[in-house]
Amino acid sequence: MEFYPPEVQYNNYKNDLPEIVKMSNNHVVEVAISFDKPYTFNEVNAILPKNIKPTWYWVNTSSKADYNSRAKLDMPYLEYEVYGFEASSSSSLQRFVQNFNDGLKYNQKFHSEYQRISDLLGNGGPIKASDVQINGVVVTGTPNQLKVLQGQPYIKAATLGTVVTLN
Repeated sequence: MEFYPPEVQYNNYKNDLPEIVKMSNNHVVEVAISFDKPYTFNEVNAILPKNIKPTWYWVNTSSKADYNSRAKLDMPYLEYEVYGFEASSSSSLQRFVQNFNDGLKYNQKFHSEYQRISDLLGNGGPIKASDVQINGVVVTGTPNQLKVLQGQPYIKAATLGTVVTLN
């Protein structure tokens, strides 16, 4: 899957939604949705259609320098290059913040990466839920369920992930 940060202007954006909705409904499809701008957790949940439930939230953790280098290369981020959190419950954001702050507190293997992200989100210290901006989501559903995403103004790009055929 590919992710297109809202801060970067690309020459071309991938939109797999027209092809997805042509699939038969005996498929369950995973789609990475890149937004037109960063949103708060609550804004994301308000703009998505009611039958569309995120399985993962993509957190804005890149600097302007990171975005500038991506713009020069005209390359979106791949799924293993972005950070986010699983959408397992209504407390997912709070759990992400707590886990992040725990990682920041302990001077372990990835402390420098926690510190880099903390500098971007929380002024170098612990982050709060209000510091977290969402650049996109991963959603799953049948082609029929996902067709409501077509033409939504907040979607900058939509890329196909895993496809499972149901018997």
